[in-house]
Amino acid sequence: MKVIVTPSAQKDFSRLQQKDKERVKKKLVLLESRPLEGKKLSGELNELRSLRAWPHRILYYINNEEKAIYIASIAPLLAEAIPRVHKGESVSDLNS
Repeated sequence: MKVIVTPSAQKDFSRLQQKDKERVKKKLVLLESRPLEGKKLSGELNELRSLRAWPHRILYYINNEEKAIYIASIAPLLAEAIPRVHKGESVSDLNS
């Protein structure tokens, strides 16, 4: 599956320290081949999954029709962040 990083998650990514960026990138590569790797959330966030990239959490959802994984947020594990997820946002580049 293709991994697409939403603009809000790209902003989160840009704020990370380099060592944390590397951890997150490894997890994003993992998601391409194992999209169900993350834990399914419940309640208001039941359409999202969560994957740990210590000390951060990657929140994402899977769009099976598009065969894509949308990264909604990359936040510290202790943060209380409910991401705004907008389907159809543009692809972001993580090569920075």
